[in-house]
Amino acid sequence: MRETPATMRLLIPMLLALCLLSSAASGVTLEFWHTWPHAAQAVQSLAYKYTQQTGVSIHIRVLRPAGRLSWGASGGPDLAGLYEPTQRDIAAMVRADSIEDLKIEMSHGWYARFWPALLENFEPSYSEGTSIYGVPLTCHMCVFVYNKQLFQKAGVSVPTSWDGLMASSRKLSKIGVTPYAGGFGSDMPPLAAAYEYAYLGQHLLLDTYAGRFPYTKPEWLAYLSLYTQMRQNRFTNPASANATEAAAAKALMDGRVAMVFMDASFESIRRSYKPGFAAWGVFGAPTDGKSRFLPKLPGGVVEGLVINRHSRRKAEAIAFAKWLTEYNQQLAFADGSSSIPAVSPASNSALLTARLRPFASLGMRDLALDLRIYENPRVLATFYSGVRGILAGTATASSVARRTQAVKARR
Repeated sequence: MRETPATMRLLIPMLLALCLLSSAASGVTLEFWHTWPHAAQAVQSLAYKYTQQTGVSIHIRVLRPAGRLSWGASGGPDLAGLYEPTQRDIAAMVRADSIEDLKIEMSHGWYARFWPALLENFEPSYSEGTSIYGVPLTCHMCVFVYNKQLFQKAGVSVPTSWDGLMASSRKLSKIGVTPYAGGFGSDMPPLAAAYEYAYLGQHLLLDTYAGRFPYTKPEWLAYLSLYTQMRQNRFTNPASANATEAAAAKALMDGRVAMVFMDASFESIRRSYKPGFAAWGVFGAPTDGKSRFLPKLPGGVVEGLVINRHSRRKAEAIAFAKWLTEYNQQLAFADGSSSIPAVSPASNSALLTARLRPFASLGMRDLALDLRIYENPRVLATFYSGVRGILAGTATASSVARRTQAVKARR
């Protein structure tokens, strides 16, 4: 009998081990709850593909959209998909001892796949380098969307500075269109967040919401003066500013409004309302030379994953989560969910679905989480009611600051 070569003697145990792993994997079923009914088909397709590749079965339970879920120590899924989870949602699940800290797994190179701001969403303390309790799959980011035909008619180019934006507004208003519409009817208008970052920065915003930095400080007054400039330069009017995003987007496509500030949901509205409209483009928030920082583009996680801390199949659940954040799966899930991939190679890819590419192309490095979740809703309501007053000419920056701080002091 011929002797087995040395290389084969080394390979045989390895092959046997692989067979055992494959056999074990084929008997594993992961319980996956997700709150993405809009993306259920994409999730099912990816789960089937994963089973074909690994032998690991995925049992899926679809729930209504939610930023957090709860389960007992002896129950629940192996991993869960959350819809638009905030840091507060993640912190609540951490306090409930529900979800696994993935810092060790992230430190082995997984971290490098993601845009940093999106991982911050899963750091409850909002301090870099702390525990990471989840995985972003997709995100959204608000940008200026503009009507190219109206810009051309008014003889304006895409503005790169705040002064340029105001100058463009004056020219657009002269041809009988409203330069900007949408968002300010809410108590968390997206455009406001971009310039609050520019004038306050992350540190002072958090200090304000924690009660350590009053709204009456010069930085807040300087920021509020932007709304006086908006009114003076006819950037918008109260009715247009208070329009819903959908109404504003439709007005842009109808040629009545030149600019809106919103995320890729614009494309969904366009496809359902006026699919033939192609004369649109996007640009980031123009810089303001008077602000301390560059403006940020507000956004956050749309679909995110967490791992059940008490799961007996944590390793398999983490492996599935890692697989979902690989390039090909990210492109497929983005197409099925209509959200921008959280992984940078996929969001930068020329193969990203065409309806998302313009919104991802501006550079996700400018994305920032909306910190207003840390402010009391009544304070926000008072503040943005005042902003609407400035736009209408019935309030001033100082009166809005004083009124807001008075409400803040009573909380």
